[in-house]
Amino acid sequence: MLENANYNNLTGNTVNSNNGYGLYLTNSSNCGLTGNTASSNERGIYLIRSNSTTISGNTVLENTKYGILLSYSNYNTISGNTANKTTGGIFLDSAVGNTISGNTVASNSVSGLFMCPGSRSNRVFNNYLNNTYNADIRNTANTWNKTKTTGTNIVGGSYIGGNFWANPSGTGFSQIAQDANEDGIADSVYVGRNYTDYLSLVFRPGMQQPVLPVANFITNTTSGNAPLAVQFIDTSQYATAIGWDFDNDGLTDVNPGTVVYMYTVPGTYVVNLTAINANGTNSKAMTITVYDPVQPMPPIADFITNTTSGYAPLAVQFADLSQNTVSWSWDFDSDGSSDSDIQNPVHVYEIPGNYTINLTASNQNGISSKTAAIAVLETEGEGNKENKNENENENANKRLPAADFSMNVSEGYSPLSVLFTDLSQNATGISWDFNNDGQVEVDSGTVVYVYTTPGKYTVILTATNENGTSSKAATITVLKEISSGGSSGGSSGGSSSSSSSGGGSPEPAKNVEVKELSQVFITNGNAVKFDFKKNATCIAYVSFDAKKTVGKTTTIVEQLKGKSALISELPSDEVYKSFNVWVGNSGYASSENIENSVICFKVEKDWIQDRKIDQSFIALNMYSNKEWKQLPVNLSGEDDKYLYFTAEVPSFSSFAITGKIETLLEEGVTEIEPEQETLSIEKGGKGTGTDVEKGTEQGEKIKVPGFEMSFGVACLLAVFMYINK
Repeated sequence: MLENANYNNLTGNTVNSNNGYGLYLTNSSNCGLTGNTASSNERGIYLIRSNSTTISGNTVLENTKYGILLSYSNYNTISGNTANKTTGGIFLDSAVGNTISGNTVASNSVSGLFMCPGSRSNRVFNNYLNNTYNADIRNTANTWNKTKTTGTNIVGGSYIGGNFWANPSGTGFSQIAQDANEDGIADSVYVGRNYTDYLSLVFRPGMQQPVLPVANFITNTTSGNAPLAVQFIDTSQYATAIGWDFDNDGLTDVNPGTVVYMYTVPGTYVVNLTAINANGTNSKAMTITVYDPVQPMPPIADFITNTTSGYAPLAVQFADLSQNTVSWSWDFDSDGSSDSDIQNPVHVYEIPGNYTINLTASNQNGISSKTAAIAVLETEGEGNKENKNENENENANKRLPAADFSMNVSEGYSPLSVLFTDLSQNATGISWDFNNDGQVEVDSGTVVYVYTTPGKYTVILTATNENGTSSKAATITVLKEISSGGSSGGSSGGSSSSSSSGGGSPEPAKNVEVKELSQVFITNGNAVKFDFKKNATCIAYVSFDAKKTVGKTTTIVEQLKGKSALISELPSDEVYKSFNVWVGNSGYASSENIENSVICFKVEKDWIQDRKIDQSFIALNMYSNKEWKQLPVNLSGEDDKYLYFTAEVPSFSSFAITGKIETLLEEGVTEIEPEQETLSIEKGGKGTGTDVEKGTEQGEKIKVPGFEMSFGVACLLAVFMYINK
């Protein structure tokens, strides 16, 4: 915090998990805030009545209210910052004459940029904006581009002008706008509510959209008595490197993907995972609470909502995820009064505005609270009936998805099979997380999932469309089967594991040896490649050319223990591995949506050598129309352990990799038995050898050497004896 302090520089600081602000300047001007990290605070960087300050190169992530907030602060420069995964990315409150350029503002839940009616004469250009609602601007007195100037812009183009306007579904203005002369500037003007960008940026043909890393991880627990062993599993996307900080001291403790950390001293610890790639960094934080074994366990408040913004009237579903809780108190409008005490309420917001929701969870050992923000937007033109009808039609086109599903059972004994049926509305895509591990298990509408391990599981369905996302959660309770006893020599029950490896596809979980998931954002006209970097299965990648924009899509590879339940029998050749490939929602992977599909698979060299497989006969077999079809393959590379092959596939389903055993002797060739080569010696002096003929394929005769000489000697001897008579 700087108060009444001018001409100071704050550089390279890490300020995380504060209830108020990360970096705070009040009545402090001509300062520099450079290269700092502010995550998991209420407000990341906050300036009030502070002017002519440079805010540059900072990483501001996952703050609960604002990323960068300027209040009554003028003529500041905000450039080269990352302001992601916050309620509001960059927020200007009565701030005048500021320059906002070169920033990445993405994945913010309410809006990327906000300017109140008193924020004027600000210039905004060369920013990358990728939010469901990019700009909430309350006046028309700001500028949204600069004169077209030669220079590399934020998405790699050759000219600097306006901003890049994207959204998570891949249908933002800059993602679909035309650029006939390929200068990286849109041919048309982008008009938003109270703002106009005359030189919006687009991608030139051949340019690759910058992909930021997405930090994410799961744990086996978030609280418990000391000593507490916590397993952390990295589930980040698009990261080339990661770093763990287990005690929020700003130091990287370790950097492998999966690690177990032991907390021996009771206390509250903030764990931070930082994911890195060439385009930037991203962090995720989580709190681990370690209790004194003799102390009681307090509640931990937590919840999710099906939406965080929308037009009035807005119905919001609240789903409780609290731990150690016996009672709940919901305050939907931050007025200090309890509005509901049920566990999973629905509240309808009739009046536009920004609302703070507070959940207070209680048990006999204490209370815990968590807050979240809901933005209810105002419908324009309600005073004019014609405009109102137009706006109602526009709102219909901007409807958010409403996630909903049903279950045939919510409690039972293990193994428990649960039928999940999607009932979502206004959704173009869905994804299921059956055990709240942050991993998408499957994205089909009707799914049977088998829970083999007793426990409580939180199921989350996420519905998406081009306007945003929505989620619904439910709890599944799996009870332990009680043995009746009485048998001798039998087991009372073996250990079992969760069926996450195969529960989300038509393949029964018991058939799946291992599976791996890969997610890619799919846009029309681009090559798509799902890389399976964990090397869990025999598949290296799946690729195709997209003919339709569908946004984030999951591909699942299931390597099977033996024969798939979806086929009648395996191919007749020697089988190396059998597997299933599921791409996107059911029906997506068709010729109408994709083309030029390729699977790259790998085969162990040891298997080829041990089984004496002829490498030239290795093939990929596809099961279609109740029969196997063998597809031609190409050897694409090798390393110390594997040979890599590619095959063009007409669709995705069940596959088997096969080979043929080498043939050592050619057909039709007979080995010569030893006795056939033995020459006989006849008595009676007729000769010392016998003609031996052996038929060959050419009909040739093989004669015994010395026969002609013996025959000649015998003839001369007979003539000599005749003369002497």
